[in-house]
Amino acid sequence: MIVLGDNSYNPKYVVWNGVSWSNIASASNIGTYPKWVQLTSDPTSNEIFLMTSDDTSDLNIQKWSGSSWGAASEVETSTYKDYECFDIAFSMQDESFQNTPVLWNEWTASVASSFNNNSLSHLENSIDTITADGMTAIDEGLLAANNELVSATGNSTVVLLTDGIDNAGYHSLLEQAYRAKENNTVIYTVGFGNSESEVDPILADIASITGGEYYFAPNSSILKNIFKDIGEQITSLSAEGPVMNIQIPRNYDVNGVKATVTFVNGSTNNTNGNLSYFIIPTSPGIGNAEPVITTASDRTILTWHLPNLSPGEKWGLWYQMYVQGQNSVPIILSGSNITYMNEFFDTEYVTVDLPTVSGDVYADSTLSIVTQLAGLTVSADKSTILINEPTKLTLSVKDDAGNPANAIVTLYSDLGYFNDHVNPITIPVNGSNSVTFTTTTAGNAYIIANAYNANDITDKEDCEETLVVRPKGKISIS
Repeated sequence: MIVLGDNSYNPKYVVWNGVSWSNIASASNIGTYPKWVQLTSDPTSNEIFLMTSDDTSDLNIQKWSGSSWGAASEVETSTYKDYECFDIAFSMQDESFQNTPVLWNEWTASVASSFNNNSLSHLENSIDTITADGMTAIDEGLLAANNELVSATGNSTVVLLTDGIDNAGYHSLLEQAYRAKENNTVIYTVGFGNSESEVDPILADIASITGGEYYFAPNSSILKNIFKDIGEQITSLSAEGPVMNIQIPRNYDVNGVKATVTFVNGSTNNTNGNLSYFIIPTSPGIGNAEPVITTASDRTILTWHLPNLSPGEKWGLWYQMYVQGQNSVPIILSGSNITYMNEFFDTEYVTVDLPTVSGDVYADSTLSIVTQLAGLTVSADKSTILINEPTKLTLSVKDDAGNPANAIVTLYSDLGYFNDHVNPITIPVNGSNSVTFTTTTAGNAYIIANAYNANDITDKEDCEETLVVRPKGKISIS
C-alpha cells in the first residue's frame, strides 16, 4: 500500500495485489489537507494503521481492516506541520499466560480487653501490647466491637482509629455502621497518617451514620488533642468528693539522707475555672485553701478536700513549703495521690498517683532534724527606739538537744508592724531568722512570739519581748 496527499481532505492510497496496482482511492476524511503520512502494519493480520499530520498541526490515526478504512481519530493538536515529527509502531502482545494460585487468608478481630476485664490497668496493657500485622481489617474490628456491645444497656461509644484503608476481612463496613446505629452506638473515627489520602474515606461516612465525628491526625500531638476532645464529648463524668493527699518528709532519714519539709501556714492561693477561663494560681499566698495536716513517723500528710468537679472544670493550688536537708532530698513522697468517687459505681473509688519530687538543698551542716522544741528567743538590736526608726528582731529556735531547730513562728505586737507593714507575721525559722519592726506610735511595744514544731504542730514554744518607743523631737527649757 502507498498513501499520498493531494488537494483534498482525504489522503489517497493505492494497493499492490502482487500483480498490479489498484486505482487511486480515498481514505477517511481528516478535516484538512494532509502534510505528512506514515503507515505501520500488523504482522499477524491484514490491519494497517495510517497516521497523518495536517496543515493545522494535528495528528490523526485511522485503521485499515484489510478491505476498508475506519474513521479518523485526532490524537494530537499541537505538532509542527513543516516536519515529520512523529512515528508509529505496532507493539506485539505476548498472549501466553500461566495459572497463578490465589492464596486467601481469613482476617478476623478479637477483643483484647472485654467488659469482664473492667480495669484501667488491663486496658492500658492491652493497648501497649498491640502489634501491627500488615493488613487493615477495619470491618472485622467494628464487627467485634458491635458483638461486644450487644449486652450493653443504654448508649455506648466506639472510637475507631486506623492508619490505613480497609483491605482485609469479609464484612461490610457500612452494614456494621448501621448495625451500631440500631444499637445506640456512636462511632468516632480517627484516621492517622502522613496524608489524609492514606486513610479510608469511608471513615467519615461511618461517623456520620452513627452521629459521631471524623478526625484526621497527621502527628501524635494532634492525635492526643483529638482523643482529649472525644473524651470531653462522650462523658459527663463528674469527680465526686475528690481528695488530694500530698505526703512530705518529716524526720526523714533513709540511707543517710535526712530531710524535713514544712508547709508554710497561710501560703495557699486557690483558683477555679474551666476550659474557657482559668487563671493559674501564683504567689502571694492568701490562705484561701489551707490543708488538714496530720503527721506520721517519717512524714507529714497535707490533705485538701476539693469541690466536686464536672468535665472541663479546673481547680488549681499554689502553696509554699520550707525544705530542710542537704544535697538531693525528697520533697513529695510516694503515696501522694488524688482520690474521687466513680460516678457510675457508687462504691468504687478512683485513685490517681501523684509523681514523687526531689530537689537539691544546700543547708548549714549543723542543722539537725528536731525531735522536740526546747527554746525560743526574740532579741532586738535596740531595746529603746524612736518612732519610725526600724530595728532588727532576731528569732532563734533550738531543740531539746541544744541544736538549731526548724519551726514556724508567728509574731504579734500591740504597736507597729513587721517588715512590709504586716502584723501579725508568720515566718519559717531554720535555726534563726530575722524581721524588722517599726512603729509610728510612742509607748511600750509588747511583742509575743508563738512557735510550733515544723514536724509536730502540737509541739509549741512561746516568748515575749518588750521595746520602749520614744517620740522624736527637741525639748527646750528657757
